[in-house]
Amino acid sequence: MPEKLNTEKGEKKDEGLYTYFLSLGSNINYPFRNLNLAQYWIEKKLGRVVKSSFLYINEAVGFETKNWFVNQNIELKSGFHPERLIIEIKWIEKEMGRVYSKQGYEDRVIDIDILICKELSIDNENLQIPHKQLGNRPFFWLPFQDLNYELKIDNSDRVDIKKWIY
Repeated sequence: MPEKLNTEKGEKKDEGLYTYFLSLGSNINYPFRNLNLAQYWIEKKLGRVVKSSFLYINEAVGFETKNWFVNQNIELKSGFHPERLIIEIKWIEKEMGRVYSKQGYEDRVIDIDILICKELSIDNENLQIPHKQLGNRPFFWLPFQDLNYELKIDNSDRVDIKKWIY
């Protein structure tokens, strides 16, 4: 189970066409700095980061490494359609030094995943929203509690996300 770190959450307000929930992860070359840099690029290129979860530390999933991951979820308001957003995300990853390999999972400077788009779902060869592994990876779904959202995933991989009222 990922371990929750005691860090401050960031909160901003903005309006946008699409509401996204992204997962940021890094396990090499100063992971904490990499998540901050990724948020900088996301704000600069993609839209407004509304909220940020706490940071979580966890072991790698799907491959063996001695490097633990630092993960975080963010809520993003963006005018980009998901098909365009993923292109921009890949640009940010490459700009930050991400190397893509045909070998499968491996250590990475940054990994940015679109977990959910509140307004729509997509299922094609290039993009699956909600993310196909959302219910299987605690470092994806645990940070939703920090964003004040309740995430429910049923057996058909449908996702129901509701705002918690405090």
